[in-house]
This record gives sequence, structure tokens and C-alpha cells, in this order.
Amino acid sequence: MRISQSGAALAKTLGLAFWTMFAVFPAHANTISALQVPKIEQGSSSLYWQAGTTIVNGTNVVEVRHSAGLFQQRSNGWVEIDAGGNVGFTFTETGRDDWSVYLKDPTRNVTIQLDLHQKKIFYADASNQKFPLYDILSASAASSQAIAPNIVAGLNGRSVSEVRHAEGLFQQRPGGWVEIDAGGKVGFTFTETGRDDWSVYLKDPTRNVTIQLDLHQKKIFYADASNQKFPLYEILSASAANQPMAADINGYTVGEVRHSEGMFRQLATGWVEIDATGNAGFTFTETGRDDWSVYLKDPSRNVTIQLDLHQKKIFYADA
Repeated sequence: MRISQSGAALAKTLGLAFWTMFAVFPAHANTISALQVPKIEQGSSSLYWQAGTTIVNGTNVVEVRHSAGLFQQRSNGWVEIDAGGNVGFTFTETGRDDWSVYLKDPTRNVTIQLDLHQKKIFYADASNQKFPLYDILSASAASSQAIAPNIVAGLNGRSVSEVRHAEGLFQQRPGGWVEIDAGGKVGFTFTETGRDDWSVYLKDPTRNVTIQLDLHQKKIFYADASNQKFPLYEILSASAANQPMAADINGYTVGEVRHSEGMFRQLATGWVEIDATGNAGFTFTETGRDDWSVYLKDPSRNVTIQLDLHQKKIFYADA
């Protein structure tokens, strides 16, 4: 949801922060350095995932980000996703080497090379020889490395609030849990019926469907009136609502801040506000940073935003 003028005015009158932060991520420009990616978030999960240090190369990379979006590996191939989260063209993987992944879209006779050594994304088609289309801003490694509950203090069945799989995610919200598809659209809703050390148990009584998010087996189990429990998806990553911010995330390094209704994300051209369904809204110019905050301005509306990591609040002001 974008900030409404009436809601913002009320927040300003009451002297309150407009949102509480749910998550922060490092700036993409800081996540790739000789392809050594420290504590990189896996698949842009909604809360910070500290998965340890991973060497990202052509043999294990599954996501490559650029200024206008990203290329992401899924169970049936690769997809191109724009900055608003919309899925576009699909690709078949034709090969890998130590530094690159090679993709093809046979419907358009387009080939893509994701070259981590040169930090470039190359494009070619029937009319154009290979040329650099984008600079690579960040890359993340095979999702099998993403989940390790023993690495992240406090991440277990009792604390987890988001679980990602190849086709989307399950996410805890104030009214219960929701299922979100790969395009960011909210689908079915669930009531939480219980937790143990490794799992969260959900139910959709309208369909008599039960879900088990099992972090121990790294599987999402499904059952309904006609089917006994079976593994529906492999878990790719998980995150906890009350996970502390990583030590290396601060006002100088942060590149994405999430709240209950969406996020603020840094792009090559500035910052953008994105709602919970993945639609890009207002844009902002960065006016400054300090140890704990990033300061943004939308001059078209005379709106200023402070992303305050110390108080874990997003502050709003206007004329």
C-alpha cells in the first residue's frame, strides 16, 4: 500500500513513525566483490537471512540482479523479473562453466550469458551479436545452501515467519499466514494450528487443507480430505520475524528495507517504494546517510522519508 496523504498526515500529527521495519538487506552494490558474497540474502526473502559466507560462481549461482530487475532460476528453468516483481520472459539453461550460466529463449532466438567474472549480462539474438546488456549488481548461490537453522540463532519452528519454495512462499502476517505466488500475488490464507521445534502447522478450513512447514526435513507437506500428507515443495530459505539485524547492516550499507505493507528498495536510479503485491510506486532521491539511517526525498510531493535502523522505524514527513 502506498502512503496515503490522510494517513501520513495523521501519523505526522501524532508524532509517530509510519511503519515498523520488518527487515533490512545490504545494498546490492556491496554484495558482489570478486564474487565473494558475505551473508547474502537468498532469493530476496522478506527477512534477513544470514546464511554464512558463500563463494558464488557459475556452477552454483541461481539469481543474478541488475539495475532493472533480475534473472532467477526456478524448478522449470530461468525467468526474467523486472524491478516491479513482474515475471517476463522464460529461458532454458543450455550450459554452465566456472564463471557463467548460458540461457536461451528459443521462441525469440535470444541467448543470455550471465558472466560473473566480468560482472556483465550479455545478450544476443538473430539480428545482434553478443553485447553487454546490464552490469551485474549482485548474485546469490544455490538455494540448497540457504537453509541452515543451526547457523542462524533462534531460527526454528517456533520463530520462523517466512518459508520460501520454488514457486513462491508462505508468510506470517498479523491475521494469520498467506501463500504468495512467484509473481507476488497473495492466494490462500491459513490459520496457524501449532508449532514445535522444527515445524509450523497450518490449516485452511475452507478447503480442509493442512500444511506443515518442516525446517528439519526442508520440506513443505500438504494434505487434504482426499490426500494423505505428502511433500509438496522443497524449502529453499526461511527467516524469522524477530531475527536481529546483521552486524554489517547499517545506514551506510543498507539497500532494502521491508515493512508490513511492502518495502523501500535502492535501484541504480534511486529508491523506489514497492507495495506488498510487488508493484512499484513512488520514487525517491537519496539525500544522505549516517551510521543508522538513510534519508530520502520525493520532491514532486515534498515528502521526506527516514529509514531508521536504530529505532527500526520508517519516518514520514511532508509539507
